[in-house]
Amino acid sequence: MCLTRRPEHYNRTTQDEFPDTGTALMTPIGRLLRIQGATVVAAVMLIASGWTGLNALQVYQWTLPNQYFVPPVSFSADGRYLALGISMGPAYDPCPLPTCEGRLHVFDLRSGTRVVASTAAHARVMSLAFLHHSPQVAAGYADGKVRVWDLRTSQVAAEYSCCNGKWIRALAAAPNDSVLAIGAQSGQIMLWNVASDLGGDRTERGSARSLPGHVYGVSSLVFDRSSTYLISTADDQHVRRWHVGNANTYEFSRAPDKAKAHRGMVKSVTLLNGDRWAVTGAYWEGGTYKDYASSSPPDHILRLWDVDTGRPIRSYPLEFGVRCCLRPLPDGHRVAFLRATGWSEDPVLEIFDFDRGQSERTVRPSMGESFHSMGAHPDGNQFVIAIGDGNFLIWNRGVGRVVAQLVSVDDGWAVLTPDGRMEFSDGFSRWPCRNNVQRACRGGAPANSTPGLLGRVWAPLQ
Repeated sequence: MCLTRRPEHYNRTTQDEFPDTGTALMTPIGRLLRIQGATVVAAVMLIASGWTGLNALQVYQWTLPNQYFVPPVSFSADGRYLALGISMGPAYDPCPLPTCEGRLHVFDLRSGTRVVASTAAHARVMSLAFLHHSPQVAAGYADGKVRVWDLRTSQVAAEYSCCNGKWIRALAAAPNDSVLAIGAQSGQIMLWNVASDLGGDRTERGSARSLPGHVYGVSSLVFDRSSTYLISTADDQHVRRWHVGNANTYEFSRAPDKAKAHRGMVKSVTLLNGDRWAVTGAYWEGGTYKDYASSSPPDHILRLWDVDTGRPIRSYPLEFGVRCCLRPLPDGHRVAFLRATGWSEDPVLEIFDFDRGQSERTVRPSMGESFHSMGAHPDGNQFVIAIGDGNFLIWNRGVGRVVAQLVSVDDGWAVLTPDGRMEFSDGFSRWPCRNNVQRACRGGAPANSTPGLLGRVWAPLQ
């Protein structure tokens, strides 16, 4: 698999590529730290003190080949909290309990601490969404359950079971927090009256209503700022707009005689320009290259829509399709997303400028890494990229590079920066000593641990 190939025909304004760290293992000061608690074996992380550049931190992890499971990443609307969905178990779907388990980890970026670390035997975390007016986050699981976690108590405040136990692939909270939209692998969408139901366990019939229409997995959901309508995308190639009050719906269509919004699974949607525009992107997922070659060509297009009419404004061809995570930037005319780079190749982080009609920047993984999902901080400057279960890169758009790596497992968490600084939580700090990496230990803790490092990474937020 080629992770760094650049097709010559694809024009970009700026390209960032992480340096190749394949030679890191040969460096005598490098130390291997085995981290358990992520995927099949967890991850093997190289810590090399005193280096500069990205070579100071490199994670070699199992990839997650299935397109349906990506470790979800979400920020609260005010940018204070970061939520991460983490899986334990083999990298295949379906993978029910007890073979695969999920974890929810939430960090307070102002204090630089982890405030939620669920260790109960729950199914895989498939989706995340913060409520807007209270410190609570909703997590959707692979067994059809949705749990709302209260960050003040680190406990579940409400739980809802739906969709015949199918994966909850998408969540969105209305800006007024009145309802939580739930999108399932079955194509079902539910509107849960979360505002009135917080504090109790509700059933499908008692506290939610269904929005029928999609026939395959719902991949993305977004509300407008007035909480009046909801837009959904799905693997059935359709994009729908729903009125929250009366459930009326209409489909976005790329032409009067073409009902489907894209040729290919529509992977994500977001809103721009005061919610007047919707942006969608699709990707073809099939079993073999032969299937791909014999099918009707996917459009591999980033499409801009008029929300009021459901008709396209303009289409922007991409080298390959949108894999996930369309995220608006605060300037109102840029979006970030993960874009495919070829058949069976790993995606890249792309920032697209609609004013200029072209890509502004492409961020490629370094050798040994693979981008699985992405979250954009509301300031539009910091991005968290999942490179494997429990392993996340913090990429800064302003400086154009990775500023830290965050590793989060059951025993604790760690932050590492390219200049060799590290911070380990109390639980995590025992790992180097348990694995006999004596140079990293001094009195049971890493010798060069830097307290408060995570908070300093997010210092502009203070």
